[in-house]
Amino acid sequence: MSGIEFYQTVQGKRFFEGTLPNLVKNLEALNESVKTLNANIEKQNELLDRQNNLLWDNLPKEAKGQKVLDRIMNTDVNNSALNNKNTAKEIKDKLLAPKNNLLKQKLEEEADREDYEEERDR
Repeated sequence: MSGIEFYQTVQGKRFFEGTLPNLVKNLEALNESVKTLNANIEKQNELLDRQNNLLWDNLPKEAKGQKVLDRIMNTDVNNSALNNKNTAKEIKDKLLAPKNNLLKQKLEEEADREDYEEERDR
């Protein structure tokens, strides 16, 4: 190729002085956004793990054994649901429902006990 190179043209100058730096700047901003998003997802997952552990710890021993069996029996359902977020969420909700209900019941019992103690002390 003889003559003028791309970088020597008006279009080349616009590209290298404007378009390319803008592209790099936007890619850097996108990269930072992805990092922030990943950090937030990691924090959310840690909180969910802590909540699940708390719920599991408060579950009666008999219910824990039954939940383990239920999870084993539903393995195929869980595996096929990985491709469908809604179905996976429904399965997760069903697995966690007894834990959530138990925790809710314990919190309600504690609130009732506090109310009773307040009335008794009056």
